[in-house]
Amino acid sequence: MTTTLEGAGAPLSSTPTSTPTSTPSRPRRGIGERWSRIVRPPRVAGLDVARALAVVGMIAAHVGNAPQFVVGDPGTWAGVVHGRSSLLFALVAGVSIALMTRGVRTAPADEVRRTRLALVGRGVVVLGLGVLLELVGSPVAIILGFYGILFILVAPIVGWSTRRLLLLVAVLVVVLGPLVSLAKATYLLGGSAAQLVLLGMYPLPVWLALVLTGLVVGRGDLGSLRRAGAMVAVGIVLCVAGYGGATLLAPVDADEPSVAEPSDPGSSIVEVPGEDVDLAGFTCIRQDEESVSCWRTAGATVEAPVPGSVTSGSPLVKLESSASFGWSADPADGWWRSPLVTDSLTWDAVRGALVSAEPHSGGLGEVVGSGGFVLATLGLCLALGRPRVLRQLLVPVAALGSMPLTVYSLHIVSFFVPRFVEPTGLTTWLWQVGVLLAAATLWALTLGKGPLERLTARLAARYAVRGAGPRT
Repeated sequence: MTTTLEGAGAPLSSTPTSTPTSTPSRPRRGIGERWSRIVRPPRVAGLDVARALAVVGMIAAHVGNAPQFVVGDPGTWAGVVHGRSSLLFALVAGVSIALMTRGVRTAPADEVRRTRLALVGRGVVVLGLGVLLELVGSPVAIILGFYGILFILVAPIVGWSTRRLLLLVAVLVVVLGPLVSLAKATYLLGGSAAQLVLLGMYPLPVWLALVLTGLVVGRGDLGSLRRAGAMVAVGIVLCVAGYGGATLLAPVDADEPSVAEPSDPGSSIVEVPGEDVDLAGFTCIRQDEESVSCWRTAGATVEAPVPGSVTSGSPLVKLESSASFGWSADPADGWWRSPLVTDSLTWDAVRGALVSAEPHSGGLGEVVGSGGFVLATLGLCLALGRPRVLRQLLVPVAALGSMPLTVYSLHIVSFFVPRFVEPTGLTTWLWQVGVLLAAATLWALTLGKGPLERLTARLAARYAVRGAGPRT
């Protein structure tokens, strides 16, 4: 006769014994066995590889000094990491959510509630981690806070049908995305909340559309080579359509002066050659011997610069968007000034914003073109992760991809020590990635799940259990 040990589910013999017997020890796994376990099902090796590429790409964008990507110039192709790495991160996040919530559409109501609460708990933890990392004071735009918000927003709709999800993706891409681009074209930057979820580096319609697309992709067979090939094919078509359409429809201004992008992704200040700037309609204050700071003054008329004026000997003029002043006082118009700047808004500016394919612009070119690029990348990674030999070779990459929160956080913390991130360039990127690959592989071989991933899962599960307690 046997009974069951409560809470453990292990059979326990009821026959008395004269001497206690020791529990046989589990045989120790060799290095080869532990190496193979990292990429063995139920883990999806290709998904871990895609996640690793996203993280490594973001590191390259931060410290690799990658140039601006130009399709016709192979020397700039390293710049593909800008914008697309974080989009790939969002797409893979959607696939991960699909794997975590499989069966939720047919599960009992209590189980659905626990699943949704677990996603909310995970989002809250990731959001909190993002806030902590922002205290490091690094010059990069940290994605984790926004990433956590995406988890929270997706939680209520994980049970939606695939058709409803695709319809929402279409609305986000075709309707809400262009509206956000139009808001940017009018210099409407809003407050901190609007900057975080709509008008900043990560426009919500774009990244939420990618997460929902990943949610749809993750509901299928990720081990199917045919499905992976279809993702690559569809991604290439979208990539050509998005980037090609942006190139054809974008306004061309041969006389437009070159503008240096701000070094701080959250900055509203750009630098342009002083001799190429007409300051009519701007108020200017000299900052130093080489530059002035100017902002657009609604309703005011300022004479264009003439020889001997403040700009004639200035190699650079800093143009500061009026939106950076928000709702503050304007001596010309009284105590209130509209955050919209439309006095110089042209159809070309609107069209350029709507079809832009530039990273983090939120334009249709970026959503469709870069969205297709990351979809094709994910399909390629899933295909490469199928053959057993390739899986074994990709173990270090998959190990890094299995703990993205930990690896990304370590990278951000490295900004505490300037010598770890300077000088920016290929060498700094290579040694950072090399160290992180080695550390992730060693951790996965010895301890398994990454420390922040383990903590996040534990806190999310605890929140789900407490939140889904008995109702009265």
